[in-house]
Amino acid sequence: MVIIYNAPGITMVTVPVVACSVASVYLPGSYLWVLFTGAWGAAMFLGDLTYRATKGGRSWFHHLRGGHLFFIPVWILGAAMLAVYAHMAIARGHWLPFDSRQ
Repeated sequence: MVIIYNAPGITMVTVPVVACSVASVYLPGSYLWVLFTGAWGAAMFLGDLTYRATKGGRSWFHHLRGGHLFFIPVWILGAAMLAVYAHMAIARGHWLPFDSRQ
């Protein structure tokens, strides 16, 4: 039997998704995906690095030392989400959803 996630990994992915989903109800529709992607990626990245630094024995890739999803450390997934956020923000011309420049 192949397990594609561990408990810290699924927690580090789903809790930020729920929090960002609830918060995104109050955002204008045109900014929803940009901010959602950035907040979700930052929460995953920081959550996994914090877990690995405090409880994981500072092993940055081992699957028993932190969150994993599909055999990829969650902090790598979070960094990828932040890269997507940066790309979308540069393409739109502003970094924050309520930036005055449109």
